[in-house]
Amino acid sequence: MCQFNFLLLESEEAEQRIIELASSCDFRFQYVKTNFSNPKLRAYFTNLGENNCNCGSVIGKKEWAEDAKFDIEKERIKLERKRFSKNRIAQLLVQKQQEIELKRANGLKSETEEAEKWIKFFENLKKGKLSHRVGLIFHQFSSKISDELVKIEEELFLTKIDLEALKNMKQNKLYWIKM
Repeated sequence: MCQFNFLLLESEEAEQRIIELASSCDFRFQYVKTNFSNPKLRAYFTNLGENNCNCGSVIGKKEWAEDAKFDIEKERIKLERKRFSKNRIAQLLVQKQQEIELKRANGLKSETEEAEKWIKFFENLKKGKLSHRVGLIFHQFSSKISDELVKIEEELFLTKIDLEALKNMKQNKLYWIKM
């Protein structure tokens, strides 16, 4: 399954200007035809990554976060079975811990950069008075999004949008970001 993030617009009025603004914030939105209960909604894929999906995005990260806990004792036992010396085991464990810390640091940096990009985009929408609200939703595809129930809607004020708010978003829940 792959994750896809969608930006939803309620009208076509400022659509082209919003897409241009998004482009200036380094977003590449692509229109996608969807069948939502509200036919006026216009949906756009957001920046598709290397694998043409949004897997690894900060949006909804907590719902899909991988459990990357490093069990040092389990790793030590595994290395002892391979008959490594105590010095070599100690060295490999330190190396593994450093790799995990580096991965966490890089992940946090990436999350922060993406969150800042979203916040900048929303703030620019507000400054330009292009829309009083936009929708944000993500979906892990095992079926068409139109087949899924997207009933729950929540309004979030721009002042409340930060890294944690983006990470805590739930799948198939439509969040209206109020400017």
